Amino acid sequence: MSMPLAAIKASGGWTFPARALKLLIDIGFTVSVVLTLIFAIVFVVAIFIPLDTFSISVDSGGVTRQMPLTRGLVLFVMAVVTTYFAGLVVILRYLRQMFRTLLAGDPFHPANVMRLRLVGAALFFVTMLGWASRLLVANKLALGAVEAPSVGELVTPAFAIVITFTLAELFREGARLREETELTI
Repeated sequence: MSMPLAAIKASGGWTFPARALKLLIDIGFTVSVVLTLIFAIVFVVAIFIPLDTFSISVDSGGVTRQMPLTRGLVLFVMAVVTTYFAGLVVILRYLRQMFRTLLAGDPFHPANVMRLRLVGAALFFVTMLGWASRLLVANKLALGAVEAPSVGELVTPAFAIVITFTLAELFREGARLREETELTI
């Protein structure tokens, strides 16, 4: 037997776990913002510092070789990492907004449907960005420095994306039912 929303909120049934999760999301958001700014600064600095004296050691199959650290490689990696963390900032921002509605006792707020869809789209973007970037670095920019990703690595993120869009539809239906209930009362 399920309790009405007001009874759950009044009893504090989800207050502690929700608040703890919100705190973790807030911390992750802050860390992601800071890391995005740091990597953006490193990107700008990398434009101006001379890199021709730097190299990286690449170990492939027990054989270590030196590769020059090119400006193109550094700028590409910094741009990807900055964009990746900016994507995490977007995801965590929408999750924070959703938790505000949850803690206010309104989890099926109509805006949460769009927020979940945007989280799913951002998850798709950062997943594809990371995978395609590794593929490009492995096959073009730094041969042998990074192992090329396999399509199998996309299975778990694909499930997370599908689950996010499924939850968005469940929230859409919950918001619709809530609106119907409010109209009948």
